[in-house]
Amino acid sequence: NLAIPDICPCCGARTEIKYTDNSKFLTCTNANCSAKTIAKFTHFVSRNCMNIDGLSEKTLEALISHDFLHTYRDIYHLSEHKQALTRLEGMGEKSVSTLLKSIENSRDVKLENFITALGIDGIGKSASKTISDHFNGDYEEFINAYFYWHFDWATLDDFGRVMADSLNTYLHDNLEWINELASEMRFIK
Repeated sequence: NLAIPDICPCCGARTEIKYTDNSKFLTCTNANCSAKTIAKFTHFVSRNCMNIDGLSEKTLEALISHDFLHTYRDIYHLSEHKQALTRLEGMGEKSVSTLLKSIENSRDVKLENFITALGIDGIGKSASKTISDHFNGDYEEFINAYFYWHFDWATLDDFGRVMADSLNTYLHDNLEWINELASEMRFIK
């Protein structure tokens, strides 16, 4: 039998058990836990999200620990640090150039991948596709539906009140930086 830790092994904060969809899971209570940050960035760059080759978990850890990354938007400004990046362990000119090209390519993104990349609780790939399909892959329509029309997400296929509330809360709390991040993208319809 495994002992459930009371303290996060990464940051030393208290842990707690949360219940979601008839499942329970252990989580760190520190919103700024380094392991949570790495996990969020790893999700953001993954194939089903922004699909950025070359940003492995190890590379992300190095970029975060060397203060190159604080937000997702910082990824799209790594080219400003090209020389400094080549001095990181395991990063040479060729790998940095390849990485920057991959980042540039990821700017061309479908709305569904962008929404999935945000890591909104309860809004995975399928729900993101439903949203994208409803708004014809148009980011402006999606954001305007929230901001101006107070769209009821629960009216979408396979959306329930919990998902709708989660999306509303996330957009309410993060709209400014989501719009800043979206300004880096070229949405493919």
